[in-house]
Amino acid sequence: MLQLSEKVEGVVEAIKQRPKNFGVLVDGSWYGGLGRANFNKGDKISFSVTENKGYWNMTKDGATVLEFSENVKEKEDRGEKPSVERRTPEGRKVPTSSQEYWQEKFEYDKERDLRIIKQSCLNRAIEFFTMNIDRIDAGQFVSEESVIKTSEKFEKYVKGGL
Repeated sequence: MLQLSEKVEGVVEAIKQRPKNFGVLVDGSWYGGLGRANFNKGDKISFSVTENKGYWNMTKDGATVLEFSENVKEKEDRGEKPSVERRTPEGRKVPTSSQEYWQEKFEYDKERDLRIIKQSCLNRAIEFFTMNIDRIDAGQFVSEESVIKTSEKFEKYVKGGL
């Protein structure tokens, strides 16, 4: 029988995800948790539990993943010791802590913002030449190169370089 604030360690047998909470079956016993589960079926996890009205729930600290299931199987097949690193199908590392998550999100947002600035400046350069097309002599031709150079000037201005 578990006592108040016991530590549980074991392999996840099942997860029932609900909108605001989840249930997890670890070594034959169900435990409740808040939010989304940060582990998958087959992972080896460790967490603290408290009793609430006859039900055992994870503490607010959540669970720590000790070994990820897919890594365990792959590395055991090769005779290696498994690590706690999970990757997406695209090969990107899945963050194992909230700090890693926010760091990756920050980097992604920074790249995304730069793409938006670049596209916006290109759109402005195209619009600039479209608006001034009637001012350009009939014999002149607006080259793609001049649009790109103008776009780069806009981009420098937006980034504070001019």
